[in-house]
Amino acid sequence: MIRRLIILLLIVGCDNSTEPDVHPLVGVWEMVTISLIINDDETIINSDSNNNEIFIVNEDKTFSSSGERDGINNSGSGTWSTNGNKLTLIQNTITTIIDYSINSDILTLNWSDDDSDYGFSYTSSTQYKKQ
Repeated sequence: MIRRLIILLLIVGCDNSTEPDVHPLVGVWEMVTISLIINDDETIINSDSNNNEIFIVNEDKTFSSSGERDGINNSGSGTWSTNGNKLTLIQNTITTIIDYSINSDILTLNWSDDDSDYGFSYTSSTQYKKQ
């Protein structure tokens, strides 16, 4: 009898869950702040009615974003993937690779470009809070 009870407890106690792990990027992210450095001149933009964004990352490897920059509506959608700390976003025919990190409920996206054709370089860091 004790043997049957032990076997029953072992069977019930085993977790045979087949649910896949959800990537930590999946969810709804609301922009908190943007730090933008253009040719060594830094601008900090805090989220407000004229500067905001909601970034939605789905389990099916699609994403969408919508919001405003300087009062102008912006939106987009596409697919996403990761490799290490690199986030790849593909929107229409444009591929963007961004460094990302997640610390608790804060997502940070960092990218930079040295566009010598136009005579400037920039670095951007955007922070989002998970909703």
